Amino acid sequence: MNRKNNRVIGAVSHIVFPLATCVFLVWGFLFHGWRICWIVYPITGILFSAFARTYSLMNGANK
Repeated sequence: MNRKNNRVIGAVSHIVFPLATCVFLVWGFLFHGWRICWIVYPITGILFSAFARTYSLMNGANK
């Protein structure tokens, strides 16, 4: 069961983090928000961590 959790969380991370980079670059180049757009990465990290923990708890990985 733990291996399945790792595969799902890994697959989601392969989508979420490149998407965060795209948001960062679009926000920076199109809206010239370089001073504040760095906030995308901490927010993504926090939300992804919450997702991974919740997914693991719901699938019983912490027994």
